[in-house]
Amino acid sequence: MLQSLPALPLCLESLDLTGCNMLRSIPELPLCLKYLGLEECNMLRSLPELSLCLQSLEAENCKRLQSLPEIPSCLQELDASVLEKLSKPSPDLRQWYLEYLKLHPIYFGFTNCLKLNGKANNKILADSRPIIRHMAIASLRLGYENAYNEKIYELRGSLIVLPGSEIPDWFSNQSSGSSICIQLPLHSFRRNLIGFSFCAVLDFKKVDSPCSCNSYVSFQSDLEIKTLSETKHIDLGFSVRTDCSVDSDHVILCFKPCLNVGFPDGYHHTTVSLKFFNECSRNQKGHKIKRYGV
Repeated sequence: MLQSLPALPLCLESLDLTGCNMLRSIPELPLCLKYLGLEECNMLRSLPELSLCLQSLEAENCKRLQSLPEIPSCLQELDASVLEKLSKPSPDLRQWYLEYLKLHPIYFGFTNCLKLNGKANNKILADSRPIIRHMAIASLRLGYENAYNEKIYELRGSLIVLPGSEIPDWFSNQSSGSSICIQLPLHSFRRNLIGFSFCAVLDFKKVDSPCSCNSYVSFQSDLEIKTLSETKHIDLGFSVRTDCSVDSDHVILCFKPCLNVGFPDGYHHTTVSLKFFNECSRNQKGHKIKRYGV
């Protein structure tokens, strides 16, 4: 059984160690690593420093994982090296970045990592805030018109899942249950949105439904935006990897760009209502949403 690894190649971009349930340690990770799969690595208690380019970390069911390093975002690097060039981007650079935003969501999954202590959970949530901020800045710097003209309507944003039952304090709008209605500030946007960041506390306890045992559980956020002249509905969907053994509350934190959403009234008298639900819960009993924040 694999218990340790040799030094990893410096050019390695993807490392899948799924099912290595005797693996006790991981060596230093290459700087260019983009994907790290650690599902079912039950003997791991900690991780090495993560690559700044890391886009996806799947650590579901690492039941002994207790502490984590800083959660990075490749957008931090892009913000310094690429975004400053986007004020007058070349066609090739603009197309590359549009495809980057479309095809490469940032995902960090810690489903069923129940040994993560409160300090580790708080660190993940704290690290998620700059990730979302960089994602929003990146979307804004790219420009709504460029994204719209290139017909890219499904920029995927970022998604973080971890055990817990509290929504971070920096979500200023919170409610019990699965829906919330807010009046946008007067100067929150003019004729386009950057996107929405939302957080939900889910009861993953077993339910008598086929949805509770899927490899991926799909969720939907129904966004209704009302202005003086019109009402718009937007579906913001995503999937969370899980399995039948999950039996505790989890926090889902997500940023979804909305670059193609615009309003003729600008920012005047705009009300936003969001409803968050397990897709199967419309016709069957699904996972309960305990709290919701935007």
